[in-house]
Amino acid sequence: MSDPTLRGLERALAAGDRSARVPLAAAYVRQGRAGEALALLDEPGVLPPEAAAVHEAAWRRELATLEPAGEALGDASAEDALVGWFGPGGRWAALGGPRRLRVLDLERGALVPPGALPLAATPVATSREHLYCRAAGEVLQVTPPRGEHEPWRWTGLWMAPGEPPFEPSPDGAQVLVRLPDQALLVAWPDGDVLRSVPPACDVAWEAGRVAWWVQGKVVLAGLDRGAPPQVLDLLRDVLGRAPLLGRELPAAPGQRPRLFRFLADGRLLLGPPLLVVDPATGAYAAPVEGRDADLEGPARLSRDGAAVLAFRRGLPVRVPLEGGEARRPSSRSGGGAGAWHPRADLAATGPLDRGQPELRAADGETVRALPRDARPLGWTPDGRGLLVHRARGPGGALELWRTASATAAAGRVA
Repeated sequence: MSDPTLRGLERALAAGDRSARVPLAAAYVRQGRAGEALALLDEPGVLPPEAAAVHEAAWRRELATLEPAGEALGDASAEDALVGWFGPGGRWAALGGPRRLRVLDLERGALVPPGALPLAATPVATSREHLYCRAAGEVLQVTPPRGEHEPWRWTGLWMAPGEPPFEPSPDGAQVLVRLPDQALLVAWPDGDVLRSVPPACDVAWEAGRVAWWVQGKVVLAGLDRGAPPQVLDLLRDVLGRAPLLGRELPAAPGQRPRLFRFLADGRLLLGPPLLVVDPATGAYAAPVEGRDADLEGPARLSRDGAAVLAFRRGLPVRVPLEGGEARRPSSRSGGGAGAWHPRADLAATGPLDRGQPELRAADGETVRALPRDARPLGWTPDGRGLLVHRARGPGGALELWRTASATAAAGRVA
């Protein structure tokens, strides 16, 4: 695109013409200015098809520049896992394993000194503001410092004999505690029990409500005290109208679906076989390609809202909700769990068909090959960084990889 045309689009957008946004972003991508394109289009939620295509192209250019951001952050164990991000803007990453808590300060690009954290703690989960871990038979809620010279603080939530599993809601205001005979949805910090649910059910969280699967039914409940739950009987209300699936459920009654979560647009995903249901209306999508029993999580909605992104034998796959053909290799397989990028339709995978990890798009394109000794742990919340375990030395090393623009931005801040 010629400079006068580009400048014309820039002037149109500056004058308030929103229709210039996508063609201007596409022009930036063609000129190799992926960061400027993403500044125009990188917003949460579903994007229109044309905008989603340009957005995807911009992210692929951005992520092709991913490189190690300096020296290794410290030693790491092959069993270390990324538990999640917490704090303002997802500044802190919790990772580790049994009795081994590590916290990465993304802003500083360094690990928090172990003496500042609970000793011999096992990280379990994160919410937007807190880290949850186990230590000495107690469940702790860990709060990061709010200022430069403030300490890390932690509060004991409850003693946990037998260490029952628990899951906090995304905002940390509720915790699901799984006991042998029941699961309790508990409000924090007051500790009130909001409701009891079956102990073996899967739970999905969304802002203001929770859902669980019980005997072929989905139960949706608001998180306000006393709010009556809504029951969505899949067999009666949904699959009875689905000639493609007949009477088949995403999981047989009494079993738990491997995939069960709210999607970005508020619909529920269950499966396999994949079923996407609008809880408010009972409208559903049951894609033919979604009947594959090998589909695994993590799964989420594509940026254009037209497909579910999942994994098949370790490889990323796009399953269209309405018609179309699933984009996937037919016979290759990968190793280890993959991690979807938080904003683009691509994933960091374990070793694939060429024997090395990759950043691979759902359409099969390799965006960036990673070293053979690298094991991706997960993405930073802004999508411009990747935590990686490298198999070096007795246990290994923890590295933070960043895109060129993120490395330049970190240098300016420093």
